[in-house]
Amino acid sequence: MIGTVKGHEIFTASKRKINKPEFTSRLTGYADDIRQTALACLASHGVVYGLKNKQKECVCAYCFEKVSEPEGKHKRLVFRAKYRSEGTEDIDNIEAEFVKVLRAELKDMLLFTGVHSIEWEGEVITAEDLEKEIESKFSTENILFMIFGVMIGISIDNPAAGLCLTALALGVIFSRDKISFIFGTKKKENADSDKEKI
Repeated sequence: MIGTVKGHEIFTASKRKINKPEFTSRLTGYADDIRQTALACLASHGVVYGLKNKQKECVCAYCFEKVSEPEGKHKRLVFRAKYRSEGTEDIDNIEAEFVKVLRAELKDMLLFTGVHSIEWEGEVITAEDLEKEIESKFSTENILFMIFGVMIGISIDNPAAGLCLTALALGVIFSRDKISFIFGTKKKENADSDKEKI
């Protein structure tokens, strides 16, 4: 289970869950077609996310297939299909919240697995794009951290302490950037090499 949305449980579907009648009983479409699409995505080492109600029936499913990128070097998750129940009250709002959680989950997948990019409804997000976004947010946090250090020094009426705290903050900021860059790159390379071995 990944989380919950308005009393509905978010889960990643396995072959066993997909073959249960509860997976397709509430979804709009032919049950065999839904199962076939979901199982094909799992066969490609992709992922199927589902949302089930309190009766354990799936009311929404998103299927992602794993394919090779056009260059052939990396793997990409491609959105293949979505299915949902039309008879569920407030399904539009529930699905919107579900999609927010999925986007966050997929971004984590970009950072911590061998998946290099995600294609969803014409939009392609790469690991590099996500790292740049995180770095820009991180630099804003660094500036706020520096300002906080200066304010502490001033608030205790000791400019020397303020300068020391600022220097300490700068040291932490620059060392943390280098450490995260080095370890983040190595972690991703190791994940890619592990995938190739399998």
